[in-house]
Formats: sequence, structure tokens, C-alpha cells
Amino acid sequence: MKREVVKAVGWGLFFTAILALLIIVGSRNLSRFDAALVAYTFASLFAVFGITYRYAMWLQRPPTALYWRRGWQVFFRRSHFAANFCSWIERVTNDFALNRFIWKRDPLRGLAHSLIMWGCIIAAAITFSLVFGWASFESLPDQLQRYRAVVFGFPTISFSSESWFGFLVFHGLVWAALLVIPGVMLAMRRRMRDEGAAAVQLFAEDFLPLVLLFAISVTGLLLTGSAEPLKSRRSL
Repeated sequence: MKREVVKAVGWGLFFTAILALLIIVGSRNLSRFDAALVAYTFASLFAVFGITYRYAMWLQRPPTALYWRRGWQVFFRRSHFAANFCSWIERVTNDFALNRFIWKRDPLRGLAHSLIMWGCIIAAAITFSLVFGWASFESLPDQLQRYRAVVFGFPTISFSSESWFGFLVFHGLVWAALLVIPGVMLAMRRRMRDEGAAAVQLFAEDFLPLVLLFAISVTGLLLTGSAEPLKSRRSL
């Protein structure tokens, strides 16, 4: 086995072990871990290993390794560290969080990117925290309509399930889907009407990810929609 492969496998196993340890600690020795979600957990561990392995292999390429090493040396240079750090904060805010460079190219394209990105971020934050047992909700013994949020095993705020706050929290994935769906539609519109994009796009790389995002979001909304009538019937 080549040296770079051994290193990449080592880094993959290292970060996979860190995530496994965080799952055990965050779920209080798996006491708050839902066994029904074990398949999702192993899929996440495998994904972490695969992503880390690919990234480690990429970083070991001579041009990439040189750029990576010199880049950090310049960033942490004492005479420019403060300016570099402020520039990093600015870029993370403008380029990543706000996608301003995309908005400047085309407002509709910027809107599509922002909707899809933040919808996926919200959905991932909710899903992974629940799957790993890092966050859970438990009803109070004396007030069954009130729930307490438990984060990493520590009890936090309590709220009524019928309050506006409870409605927003328990429908977090719905709000994420309502962001993703219009973003996907805008992206599909561009791919079907923009001749420049249509000339270079591939189904597997351009259309299939959007189709999967749309399918996941719609089925999630349908699941919520099918549960609401049952909830209303139980309350009669």
C-alpha cells in the first residue's frame, strides 16, 4: 500500500473515531441514542471516513501540499495575522454566509444558492443532532404538554408543545424544506432556460442532485401533512 494511502486511511480513521467518541459522550453513553437510527449513524461515520480520505489524498498532491503549507504560513505570520483574521471573517460572512459574490452575478442565481444552502444547513443541523443523540425532547412528568430540550445530556429550556415556539421548533425540517424547494425550482429554471448552462450540464452532476433534494423535501412535507390530520382526529 502506498504511503499516501496509508496516511489518508489513518486520517479517515482518526476523524471517524472522533465522531464516534462525540456520539458516545453527547448521548451520555448512548442512553439518549435512538437504536432505530443506527443505520443513519453508521452511514454518517462511513461518510466522514470517505470525505476525510479523499481530502487527505488531495492535500498530499505536491502542488496542493505546497499551496496548503505556504498558505497557513502566510496566514499565521505575526505581522499580518490580525489583518488576515479580519479578512477571513469578512470572507466567511460575505462569500459563504451571504453568497454576495453570487448575488452580484445574478440575483435569481444568488437567491437559489442561498435558499438551497441554508435549507440544507438547517436540515443537517437538526437531523444530525437528533440522530447522534446530541439533542432530544422529553415531556415534563407533571405537565405532559410541556417539553424540555436536552442538549448533550444537559436539560435546557422548557416550552409548551402548543406554543408558537414549540410549533417552530417541532417543524424545523418543514422550514428547511420550504427553503430548499423554491431554491431547487429556481436552479432547475436556470438549467432549462440558460443556453450557456444547458450546453455544459450533465444529468448526473447538475440535475440529479436537484431531483434528490426536491424528492427528500417534498416527501418530508408529505409526511408532516399526513400526520396533521391524525393529530387533529386524536384531539376530537
